[in-house]
Amino acid sequence: MPIARRIYFQALQVGDELPSWQCPPFERIQAARYAGASGDFNPLYFDEPFARAAGFRSVLVPGTLAMGPLSQMVQYWLKAPCLRRLHLKFLKIIWPGDPLVCRGRVVGRRREGSDYLVDLDLWIENTDGEMVVRGSGTAVLFYSAQDEAQRMAGGPPLIVDEPPPPPATPAAAPERKAPAPSKPRPDAGAAKRAAARKASGKSRR
Repeated sequence: MPIARRIYFQALQVGDELPSWQCPPFERIQAARYAGASGDFNPLYFDEPFARAAGFRSVLVPGTLAMGPLSQMVQYWLKAPCLRRLHLKFLKIIWPGDPLVCRGRVVGRRREGSDYLVDLDLWIENTDGEMVVRGSGTAVLFYSAQDEAQRMAGGPPLIVDEPPPPPATPAAAPERKAPAPSKPRPDAGAAKRAAARKASGKSRR
């Protein structure tokens, strides 16, 4: 089976989508184990009668468990543990047994010193297409295979200054039609003076 190639910074563009990641449903035992490992003994995570009495249909999956599948998706995509930062916001309840899909998109790319960074928009959807978790992350990459080879051999990093993206072209202003020339208004005073002169001429005869 051929080994998948690592993804490098130079190959990524803003707007690139990450391959979706099918997250195995969380089971009740995972929520209970999380409570024991983290010391967060919230009965909503493992006490079914308590959760139902509180108005929920069953126990809840701790939201922080969703960090695992999202980080797995990014690391599988980049073929390396490159994730430097991960921030999540929990939008909806995750229920035990719910099939989930992790998704992501590149929203930024930049160099900081010798590090090449990509910023990611990340989220998790349930089977109804509802977003249950929304987050962001930053991954650090090699610029290219040459950069990786140099660094792994103990050499200096490859520093590449990419040109900034071209500025957005402003939308052309809509063409305005020249207003039609206005017709001169009749001078009421001139008309009265002309009528007076005409009447005066008749009276002299």
